[in-house]
Amino acid sequence: MGISTWTFSELMAGLPNLRSFTGIIQHDYNYSYKGLPLDTHWECVGLKSLRLCLSVYGSDIIGGSRWATSTAKPRLDYVFSEIAKLESLQELIIECRANNLFLKKHGYLTRLADLKELKVFDLAKVSHKSFGKQEALWMANNWPKLLQVYAEDVPAIFNETLLEKRPMVEIAQRQYQI
Repeated sequence: MGISTWTFSELMAGLPNLRSFTGIIQHDYNYSYKGLPLDTHWECVGLKSLRLCLSVYGSDIIGGSRWATSTAKPRLDYVFSEIAKLESLQELIIECRANNLFLKKHGYLTRLADLKELKVFDLAKVSHKSFGKQEALWMANNWPKLLQVYAEDVPAIFNETLLEKRPMVEIAQRQYQI
């Protein structure tokens, strides 16, 4: 059972000393996101570890023809705009079934450029066959403290490029779900 984006945003805004959070953000398709509190900013800027399961389904292909009108888009735009402000974040674990969530071109990867303290980027048991050289170069150039990347089905070019630029980074698959 998860919580709504609304409840999640209120929680994150009301706990300024929060250092770690694990949760499931439930997407309610019967709820209008016009009322989403986009002006509610998270106060937990010292957060070190964030583990989220985002319920977005495969029909919501990020960057696809239906994405602009998807009910998931404003919710993910909001969540990732707030994650981007967590400059102390060291561990980001995201489970989401949406296609292309972290591609450089259409996804949310570039929004996370200010996460300079990030050490662990974990795409918990989600296939990322579309990852390529651009995503690897972006991670190597933007996350100077990155030590571990967990993702399934990443192409060899991603692994080769990231390890060429950052040989100390471990690239592996996780054996759990959030």
